[in-house]
Amino acid sequence: MMTLVILAVLMALTLLVVMSPLMRPSTITARASLNRELEASKAQLEQIKAEVESGFLDEDGARRARRAMERRILKLGERLDALDKDGDEPALANWIRYSVPAVIVLVAGGGYALVGQPFYERNDTQPPAEATNALVELLQNGTPEEIERVLSARLAEEPDPIAYMVLGRVQIEQGKFDEGLASYDAALELTNNDPRIVEERQMVVDYIAQARGQAPNSAAPDISDEQRRAITSMSQEDQQAQIRSMVEGLAIRLEDNPDDLTGWLRLIRARTVLGESEAAAEALASARTFYAGNAEAEAQLNTLAAELSLP
Repeated sequence: MMTLVILAVLMALTLLVVMSPLMRPSTITARASLNRELEASKAQLEQIKAEVESGFLDEDGARRARRAMERRILKLGERLDALDKDGDEPALANWIRYSVPAVIVLVAGGGYALVGQPFYERNDTQPPAEATNALVELLQNGTPEEIERVLSARLAEEPDPIAYMVLGRVQIEQGKFDEGLASYDAALELTNNDPRIVEERQMVVDYIAQARGQAPNSAAPDISDEQRRAITSMSQEDQQAQIRSMVEGLAIRLEDNPDDLTGWLRLIRARTVLGESEAAAEALASARTFYAGNAEAEAQLNTLAAELSLP
């Protein structure tokens, strides 16, 4: 409502400025204006004659210029004759006086209604610096329960994929696996399945399967509860670096002690999830070489190779 009031005031001021000279009584009539223009045209006609005599203008050019000027003088004379019949009038026609403000009102008001926002209400959604600092402090020093409560409240007001990922990590850390996966799914929906989130979610799925005692299909080596808590509290980049470091450690351990089928299966899957297809194929070949003749081990390796599309 205030916007409309401001618009009306500005439009009224504009009309006042524009209308003042338009509505001011004019001392110049149409006849006086035409007479001045006729005198100027006659003077230009004389100027053409002088330019021919001085050699500045040739005869052909002078002839064309004289014809144009004579036609102009003729039209001015016709307009003066019309004024003799109809009477003199102001130099500025009345329709111009009133059409100018009308056009201003129509263009300004109509244009604003079409492209403006007459009923716009400002909504400052940017959190104040104090609130942002409080959130950073909470993420650094708060308990998982406090972080989950605050993030859930903020996400209810403004969905954000990064916040959903942080919420998912906190929920996984508390053992709320289903809620954590739901948070990751929300982040994926907001980012149209960002590959980095897809990869992290797959790691979480493997971690959950391992935590629930299911078949060993983790994308990372077996870790302790303390290591899990440390990893889930890291940033995404630090998590990736930590997981890669643990995978390399597992690979080194298997070189020294290759009689660990579960370790080989984890290493092969981890290499694949991390995008290291060649390293995964090499690990598969090493495991097949070591377990050659072991029908049960070869069957598990072949099943995993088919699942991961490895040769």
